[in-house]
Amino acid sequence: MSQPASADAARTIPQALPTSEAREALAAEIIGSLAVGDHGFHSKAVLRAPFGLATLFLNATRNLFGNDKEALPPGEVLLLIANPLAHGARLASATQRSIHSRSVVTVADARFADPSLKIDYSFPGISSRSLKAATTFGRLFEGLRLRRSVPRTHQLIGSQNHFYREYLFLAQALRFIEAREIVSRLAPETVLVTDYDRHTYNWPWISAANERGLSTASLVHGSPNDSNYVPVLARNVLVWGQAQLSWFAERSPDARAIVVGRPDLSNWTADAPQRLRRVVVCHSREILSLTEVERITASVAAFQRRGLEVHLRLHPSMVEEGLDSNWARISRMASSVSGGRESFAESISASDVVVCVTSTSAIDAITKGVLTLVLCDDDRVLPCDLGEVRRNAPSVLDAIEKRLAGSLAGTSVPRELVDHLIASRGPDAEALLDSAVASL
Repeated sequence: MSQPASADAARTIPQALPTSEAREALAAEIIGSLAVGDHGFHSKAVLRAPFGLATLFLNATRNLFGNDKEALPPGEVLLLIANPLAHGARLASATQRSIHSRSVVTVADARFADPSLKIDYSFPGISSRSLKAATTFGRLFEGLRLRRSVPRTHQLIGSQNHFYREYLFLAQALRFIEAREIVSRLAPETVLVTDYDRHTYNWPWISAANERGLSTASLVHGSPNDSNYVPVLARNVLVWGQAQLSWFAERSPDARAIVVGRPDLSNWTADAPQRLRRVVVCHSREILSLTEVERITASVAAFQRRGLEVHLRLHPSMVEEGLDSNWARISRMASSVSGGRESFAESISASDVVVCVTSTSAIDAITKGVLTLVLCDDDRVLPCDLGEVRRNAPSVLDAIEKRLAGSLAGTSVPRELVDHLIASRGPDAEALLDSAVASL
């Protein structure tokens, strides 16, 4: 079985690679860094593998004659964005707006970024086309040496296709090599802030920065879970509220957790209760159990009988045609379906009921005063904040029944629940985030 490298290992691997032991350690870390990333959702891996490998060598050949790759601009804070689309772009823009006490350089893959997001330096993602300017024969040969150094106790991960796993390792090795080269030239007071430290995109940067002793921090971009968020790779984690503060203290005690709230959310006051008109079901790429499917479809049918419209909101990376059979069944019950690129918070109102399984949209909804249900099996391990929302289900069901019966009294989302999950929003959160980064 594969053994992803730990956060502790990432802090101790030396920058230079003079020994076979150091190469083995870095090769193992490269494998570990492939555990979280969008490459796992790619189809047609059989075609992507040979095309990708061939393109890397073609890129290196072209770069023998030079390229127009620009240098990283100077800055006191590097803002590293793995997800520069939809809610990720909104978080990045809010972070740019928040950090004004230090100069910020935003790094993302410009090929896939939202046009509204200001990017100062395009660092490649894992696709061969993105790696066009970063691929040289020197880096390729070093990547191949790292491949030969993979310990026998580790297996390549990232795809079911063997050849695509080979491509992924080599491409990620190129990204590690370039990130280490750049980080080695940064000023010692530079701070690196990411939207997700354990993501394949950001891991090379945080790893290299930790090795140099630079300050590193990871923003929480969604409700954290055990499988993807811990142990924290960065030395600091910037959390939404008390619920996440306690969660990270228990699961990743070596990282310092700092409450900053959510600068990407407006500083709303919750909407006043309204008569219910619509149910919004949030898809987040979950693989549903049969009982979860039955629970959701039964709830949707019950709402429809009470006269509510049903809307299915897809994960930003999904299209309706790509849904599995269980989600397709739910989709057929909906009167409308939309992608998840627009702001979820701006698309809902207090006349809605939001239904989630593991989607962080639940947090946005209750923050705006929208009644929210988490419908999942009792034994499903939920992300940190959604567990809190699920425990509130009895009062939500009571409030829904009251509103359907025509009474609005006593049907608001509990303010204490919202404050427990999100300490601050809007300008208040922006000020907390700027102060936190300045203190690193």
